[in-house]
Parts: sequence; C-alpha cells; structure tokens
Amino acid sequence: MTTFLILIIVAAVLPLLPIPVNYKPLVVMSGSMEPAIHVGALAIINPAAEYQQGDIVTFAPPNDPYNSITHRIHKIKKTKEGDPVFVTKGDANDAPDSWEIAPDAVEGKVLFSIPLLGYLVNFTKT
Repeated sequence: MTTFLILIIVAAVLPLLPIPVNYKPLVVMSGSMEPAIHVGALAIINPAAEYQQGDIVTFAPPNDPYNSITHRIHKIKKTKEGDPVFVTKGDANDAPDSWEIAPDAVEGKVLFSIPLLGYLVNFTKT
C-alpha cells in the first residue's frame, strides 16, 4: 500500500517538476493501442533523434494540433523532396491513419507505460 501511495504522489508531482530531461508523462485515454498500451495507462515519452518503423510515437494530428495521439509508425515514406514522413496506425485499428506525419511533428517516442496509473494521475488533478 505504501508503494502504491508513493507512485500516486510521484505521478502527480512529476509533471510539475523542472526536470532537465525531456521526459513527458501522458495519460492514455483511448484503446487504439491495445494491447501494447492500455486505456488509463501512464505513458512516458521522450523525443528521439530519429524514429523507426515500429516505434510508438506521440504526435499532434494535422487536423487537430491541440490534441495528442499515440500510435505506432506503420510505414516510413518519402515526399517528392525526399524527406521522410510517417504513416501511423493504432494497434487495435484495422487501417492506418489517413494522415502522414513529418518527423518534426512527433512529440516523442513512448519509452514505457504503466497500466492504470493514468487514472490516478487524472484523479489527483481534479
């Protein structure tokens, strides 16, 4: 029980601390990445120098720049100019997303997730 309480406190305080690294905690609110990342999980992301096919990344979709989506890089394509763009897909979705994401639109790569801890983080914010 003590460990559980410590995890709650750390998860609630971590986003408020001026940590010198670029780790960012996010609460997963949809099931599009099931079973790799569960609804209610706390996902920790960090920007990477480059991204590979198969990486789970967080990005703002082109049609909703104020929201974040966490999906897997399904395919890497090249633009006419030769620049890479990512086709993403949620693991639980039947088809890839309808957009292509430039590498600079990616907020970061998911390093790990902790199931259910996101519910606690959201609860502590209310």
